Amino acid sequence: MPLFVEHIVDNLWTYLHELWGVTLVCDCPLGSLCERDVLAGLVWYQLASSQGGGNRCVQPAPVWSAVGRLHPVAGIRGPGDPLFFPGVGRHSFPQPFPFLGLQWLRLRRSGQQSSFHSLPPVAAGAGASLGWRVGPFALRSCLQVDAAWRAAEGQQAGALSGQAALLFVLPFGLSPDEHFSRALARGDDPLPTEHPPVLDQDLHFAAEMTVGSLGRLRELRRECVGPLRELKRRWGQVGDHLRKLQTPAVRKVTAQRDLGLLSLFVVLLSWPDTTLPSHLLFGMPAVGTSFPCGVFPQQSFEVIPLQRLFENVDAHNKAIQGSIRPGPHDDFLLEQSTKDFEAGFCSAPFSWSELLRHTKGKPIRLIPRCVISQASGKQRVIDNADHGGQSELSSDSNKLVLCSALRPAQHVSLAMPSPAAARRLLEEDQWEGGGEDWPDAYRHDWAQPAYQVYSGLLFGLPLAVTSFNRLSRFSDAVGRRLVCVLAKRHPMSTVGDFLGLEWDFRDVGRDHVNFWVRTRLQEKVEGLLLQAEKDGCLPPGLASKLYGMLNFLEQGVYGRIGTAGGKLTPAIRSSFEVIRAMLALRPRRAVEVLPSPCARFVAASDAAEDEPRRGTGGFLLLWPGSEPGREAFVAQIDRHTYDAFLPGEVKIAQLELSMVLFALTARASTFRFRRGTWYIDNVAALMALIFEGAPILPTSSGLRISYMWPSSPFSKSNWSDSISRLGASDPWAASRGFCLHHALFPAEVWSLPLVPAMLVFQFL
Repeated sequence: MPLFVEHIVDNLWTYLHELWGVTLVCDCPLGSLCERDVLAGLVWYQLASSQGGGNRCVQPAPVWSAVGRLHPVAGIRGPGDPLFFPGVGRHSFPQPFPFLGLQWLRLRRSGQQSSFHSLPPVAAGAGASLGWRVGPFALRSCLQVDAAWRAAEGQQAGALSGQAALLFVLPFGLSPDEHFSRALARGDDPLPTEHPPVLDQDLHFAAEMTVGSLGRLRELRRECVGPLRELKRRWGQVGDHLRKLQTPAVRKVTAQRDLGLLSLFVVLLSWPDTTLPSHLLFGMPAVGTSFPCGVFPQQSFEVIPLQRLFENVDAHNKAIQGSIRPGPHDDFLLEQSTKDFEAGFCSAPFSWSELLRHTKGKPIRLIPRCVISQASGKQRVIDNADHGGQSELSSDSNKLVLCSALRPAQHVSLAMPSPAAARRLLEEDQWEGGGEDWPDAYRHDWAQPAYQVYSGLLFGLPLAVTSFNRLSRFSDAVGRRLVCVLAKRHPMSTVGDFLGLEWDFRDVGRDHVNFWVRTRLQEKVEGLLLQAEKDGCLPPGLASKLYGMLNFLEQGVYGRIGTAGGKLTPAIRSSFEVIRAMLALRPRRAVEVLPSPCARFVAASDAAEDEPRRGTGGFLLLWPGSEPGREAFVAQIDRHTYDAFLPGEVKIAQLELSMVLFALTARASTFRFRRGTWYIDNVAALMALIFEGAPILPTSSGLRISYMWPSSPFSKSNWSDSISRLGASDPWAASRGFCLHHALFPAEVWSLPLVPAMLVFQFL
């Protein structure tokens, strides 16, 4: 139906007046929404717009903009008719239609409409095509948007030829001369990480409203809240009417949700998730199939009929009961379940016979509960949907897109459109941040109690995450579009933490925001390392915890920990040293909030090993705007270089990667504070840089390169191939004006313990 509306609006809008006075006949059931309702609504909308001084030929503006101009809200109405109309009601609450017998309140202009019609001009000025449904615009598109979003946040990981791979800096199939000339021309262009983050248009609007209203922001927010409170009061009877349709158990779960006002906001804000009100009233998808909601990108899915959920449930329930054993967390499980009962989220704990009487013969499918301990030491009850079979019987058409942990820096960058604006803001005030927290958030969204004793969504159900995030995305949009958030649940401060990362606004004056992991996570990692060394082994459970925490630290190289038995091998102990060095030096991530001009570089490196332990290598460096602008280096590879490599027969990938270290130490002062692109044709070496994080190597060594972006040319395109094999006899580099040098491996520094070695690199 939404596609039908878009087709009429885009292609047939100017012909709708021909239907005026015509009788529409269709064979659809009377109680279902069909094309007849949509056509009638569009005809009346166009007629009312023209009577109000509008133009029939002009396509309709978003719904809340029409409210601000006293136009009808996408429905059949005359002067003073109700704001909601049956077509919208049927679409938001398909079956059964809940508004039969409700005396509709007639809403009229209140005088303070800015909350509802200030977004469209701002969004339109930013080039957004709003249309009828206004959701998170950045998520409407596809892989290109996803690639730009990941690149802007420095997420370069992904198979080179896979669907998730980012776009290459230069195309394949070029000759060395073509690749060199294009790399040289590309050298001054912004890196993918220097592009602004891809954010929802709502955030752009909220940032512009915030910066444009400095000095009266709190007053503006209070002005917005006043009409909303009055609207809530007038619309209260709709919410009361909807609650009569709910069972007592469900009514308790949704007691803190104003279902009537929420449904009205879905219409006023043209929110694309039009089934959200119905699902909050009649049940969020928890098992089976979750159909596209219009807020998240769509992915392939399977339609799972509800009857499949209860096939062979007797055998399943017996197997679940047979697997339950007394455990150390039983008291905690009972305590948490009792709290949920007291909060109205579920029934009281039952015995098996009491449960059967409570469900009155309806089929049930058990799901076992367990307890997990988080890195912070906090325990959480989880419903094991994998063991219970609910995961296998769930299919989600929505590809969940979660908020980035870098969001604090992204907010600051949106609010500082230029260096001049940034200076003005910092002169008048300081940057502070604060977050929101919804206690028991999942429990307030219920999941069809006809099949479960729990009325709230369960932790561990795959579809529960999407169902809850539909509500959180809508709540974000309401707060941003109406600019009405008066306070945050967390105190405002210049430092804080968000999604596991600590952020620091104190360096905003230097155009960046610093990030590091939470202190308690770092302490937890150090404690696990001490425990492993004390016990002299690394059991699978401990290795799994450590691996997960280090993945959060973006140190994927430590994935080998615990994969070859529980013995603490020299390689694992060496990894412990690297981990401790990283935690001691705390190389914080600095996310720019304003573009900072800096010098550039372009580099290409290569290595060869035709005979074991007799490798050769070299690299070419371009320094745009500097003298000398072109330098060629022949790497002096000897036994000290090979002694630094990890064990293994094949050394070529490590040789290729060592060229980066050769170059960074040979020209440390020249690289410092530059940004550029590095071309490497060995996939293994390239992926090592990517998965460890492109900034990790220079940052860890203290060289302070702002950023480098590894890229892979074909071997035939690599213009450093010749110098890596021919060394000083390379004619290609000599004919193009490269000054020849020799580079030595920093064996003395490499032999030091890791922290002193990094400090020496930093001194360089």
